[in-house]
Amino acid sequence: METRLLESLLHVAQHGSIAAAARRQGLTPAAVGQRIQALENELGFQLLERVGHTSRPTEACIRLLPHARELVTLANHLAEKADMDGMSGFIRVGVISTLFQDLIPPVLRRIHAELSGLPLHLIPGTSMDL
Repeated sequence: METRLLESLLHVAQHGSIAAAARRQGLTPAAVGQRIQALENELGFQLLERVGHTSRPTEACIRLLPHARELVTLANHLAEKADMDGMSGFIRVGVISTLFQDLIPPVLRRIHAELSGLPLHLIPGTSMDL
C-alpha cells in the first residue's frame, strides 16, 4: 500500500472535500479521487460518502483514520532512523504568494546551503490556510 493514497484520504477527511484535499496536496481533484478509489479497491470497502461537493468518512474509514495517520507518520520518518549525523526530518516552509518573488528565494538558498541534507517542503497558501 502506498502512503500517498493514505495521505490523500487523510486530507479529504480533514478538509471535507476532494477538491480541498487536492488544493492542499498540489494535485487535481481527479488525481485525489483516483487515489481514494484505488485505496477503496485495495481495502475492499467504501471510505467516503460523497454528498454534493463534500466527502465524509464512512464509519469504516473513521475507524482506520488513526492507523492511517500512524502509518504515514512512520513512513515519513523512516529515513530519519538511518541518519547517523543526528540531523533528520524535513523542513516545511509555508509561504503566501506575495512573498514568493522577493523574500523567499534568498531564504530558501540559505536553508539549502546550511541544511542541504534535509528535504525542503514548500507549501503555498493563504495566510489563513497556513
